[in-house]
Amino acid sequence: MRSCDIKKKMTEAGQLVSLGKLCDRVLSPGRANWKDLPSYSGVYAVCLDGWQDLQFTDNPVPGILAKIDPVCMLIKRRNRIREPGTTDILYIGKSKNLRKRLRQLARFGAKRTRKHAGGRWLWQIVGIRNASVWIWPYDDETPEKLEQRLLDRFKCEHDIWPLANKRR
Repeated sequence: MRSCDIKKKMTEAGQLVSLGKLCDRVLSPGRANWKDLPSYSGVYAVCLDGWQDLQFTDNPVPGILAKIDPVCMLIKRRNRIREPGTTDILYIGKSKNLRKRLRQLARFGAKRTRKHAGGRWLWQIVGIRNASVWIWPYDDETPEKLEQRLLDRFKCEHDIWPLANKRR
């Protein structure tokens, strides 16, 4: 499953933003403007092409190291996902307020907060700032149901959830 497969399934057009540019907003002087991001509920997917060759760092955002070797575990997950085929999806998330959630994600990646548990493994990917974030409105389902449907489809095709989604 790739992000283009999700785009085909959604009844409304999505919005594409750069994860790096979101992080730059957090680091910019003054108060960042987030009004270009939707405040409605929906799902988002962090995507990066060419992730078959992903490199991982053992020096991620502070406070997210697991008791296991995270780099070894992420390499194993990457290898399991790529066996059935390619994908550009690293993480699928949901929110009742996409603007707030994406701001939290960017602040976590910029080491400005510890309040974003979802997608923490993203920040161990070398070059993650080159990733894109696709944003879709809730469609005809609640964000929880839509996220679950997308995760289930990914798992059906790859036998595991996306790389940065913690559940197996």
